[in-house]
Amino acid sequence: ERTKIAQYLELSVFFRKLSTSYVCCQPVRERNMWEYSKAIYLRERARDEQYQQRRMENFRYVSQRIKGMTAVRAVCCEPDNAPFYVHIYTQDRQALSRYLRSKGVSTWRYWSKPKEFGKLDDQTEYIFAHILSLPCDQRYTLEDMKILCDALEEYGK
Repeated sequence: ERTKIAQYLELSVFFRKLSTSYVCCQPVRERNMWEYSKAIYLRERARDEQYQQRRMENFRYVSQRIKGMTAVRAVCCEPDNAPFYVHIYTQDRQALSRYLRSKGVSTWRYWSKPKEFGKLDDQTEYIFAHILSLPCDQRYTLEDMKILCDALEEYGK
């Protein structure tokens, strides 16, 4: 079995040889690194654009379905960027969160009000007590969003 030191030495010899090779008066290593970097950048950029597109599709789907519901209300209807969550207000955040988890849907609660804050203005108190975030990032398909929205509709009945 080869040790990590042996592997390291083999790689260092390989890169030393590669760095002294010339093609068209340009080191192969430099030329290939540029090509590799460019290819990686382009691949990552395309993937990011796909992710943003999926997040927007998911967000719009959930936002459209939420509009007619009485148990929840969307915080924002059209974001400037591709969000990871759809933020909603609901009357009983804990009950809805438990219900959605029982249906296999994860939720996220960002803010817990620290006790040190004491009593805040009514609007801030409402946000702390009623806001819930529903995931809509690129990991989820429109089918997943349909399951989430169906569960929200079922909860509201």
